[in-house]
Amino acid sequence: MKASTPDRIDVGTTYFVRTSALLTDSLFNKGGTASGTFKIRKNGILFCKPNGDPFAFLVINKFGERFFVTCSKQPDGRIRYMFGLCELDKAALGLASLGFTAERNEAERVADSLNKVN
Repeated sequence: MKASTPDRIDVGTTYFVRTSALLTDSLFNKGGTASGTFKIRKNGILFCKPNGDPFAFLVINKFGERFFVTCSKQPDGRIRYMFGLCELDKAALGLASLGFTAERNEAERVADSLNKVN
């Protein structure tokens, strides 16, 4: 997954960019401002708020599973992952209007689009 990282990942009705510099550039974009940044990890994609705090993770594991979960940074610096995606983070990812199946399909689409780049 590290061969080539895209500058932008579209998720639901929003998008995320690779760096904070690209996030700043999106402020003047006619297509809208990015919702935050993303980082490629070993088992998925970490989505962060504009201030850099992680809030969601797209799990892409060796079993072929692809799904979104809520996460947060703990005081000791580690990231804690939940078992599902809370409504607040679902809205931040642009997935608020989607049901369970559509949300899973979106997770697969995002993961597959990333694999096409690499």
